[in-house]
Amino acid sequence: MKNNTRQQSRTLQRNNLDNNNNNNNNNNNNHHVCFIGKKLKEVIQELEKKTPPTSDDHPLVVVAPAPPEQLQQGQQDEAINELVTAVKGLGLSMHAMQEQLPSVILGYVVTPSTASRDRKVSAKIFEAVGLPLRPVEDSDEYSLPETLASDSRWKFSWAWSTNENDDRVLERTSYAPVLQFLRSLDILAEDVSDGQHCIEKILYNSEIYTQRKQNPLQVRGQRVFNWHRVVGRTDIVALTQDRNSGDIIRSMVKFAVEIKTTEGLRRSQDGCLFEAQLQLIGLNAFNVFVSPPVVLTNLVRTHQVLYLAYKDDCWGYVIRRKKCSSFPAAIHFAQQKGSEASISDDFSRPMTPDPESI
Repeated sequence: MKNNTRQQSRTLQRNNLDNNNNNNNNNNNNHHVCFIGKKLKEVIQELEKKTPPTSDDHPLVVVAPAPPEQLQQGQQDEAINELVTAVKGLGLSMHAMQEQLPSVILGYVVTPSTASRDRKVSAKIFEAVGLPLRPVEDSDEYSLPETLASDSRWKFSWAWSTNENDDRVLERTSYAPVLQFLRSLDILAEDVSDGQHCIEKILYNSEIYTQRKQNPLQVRGQRVFNWHRVVGRTDIVALTQDRNSGDIIRSMVKFAVEIKTTEGLRRSQDGCLFEAQLQLIGLNAFNVFVSPPVVLTNLVRTHQVLYLAYKDDCWGYVIRRKKCSSFPAAIHFAQQKGSEASISDDFSRPMTPDPESI
């Protein structure tokens, strides 16, 4: 009996010892788990500080975001495209409205005879083509070459009658002798003083364009054209080709001759010079075939040739004046200039369309 009791007591002690050992092991395990969890949490926190944002489902799987700069650039491009589309639509609407506005044309119709009476109007033409009111004077006087001076065909003499007081009537008396002289030199000369052989009795009807300007008195956006027209004829023309009983047109003129009486030229030298210059402008404006000069003469003392030339820098034109020693010398010089290649194809040519109107 006592032996059984002792055995049971020993067994109970062993069980309690085993239970204590198990409890100690469990406590140690729990301590290690807590320690590892704490360390893992610290590691994850450190990773979160040093790595990009992660997804909720996978805390340790890195999800790379789109670069912020690219997103901003894309948004800017989209905004710019929308703005450009809006501006284009507005521009088309404004263009349609402007097209419905009537164009305004401002200008003058000038004849060479106007020049001697109204300097203000004729000055508008010179301004339109960018020319000074006075021609550029050539320094040397032109004389007939010695090889032609002894040729009887190149001799011409003239004296004005003192029995006629009307300059216009007196001028007409010189036409036939001048035509005879020119034709003896095999020059195709014609009298066009009254519009003979000219369409509607007009030798030239030339448009003179200036730069488009905005008129402050008009509706904003309304197109305004400054435009002039030079209309007229001269006394005698030398032609580049036989008219064959047909009409004379401007592109056929090799050079022109404007005749004044001695008294008429003396009374109004500036007026006669203006008239001859306007004839030159009318004959040369946008003429792609020839650049005809104009001979201004009183057949006795004064003989000069007006001709179109480039400026020294080749940007634009000037009218030059060559004084000649005799009427035959003036004809010879004009014949040479009229035989040269045309330089007037850009002289007062129609303006290039305004880009805003295209």
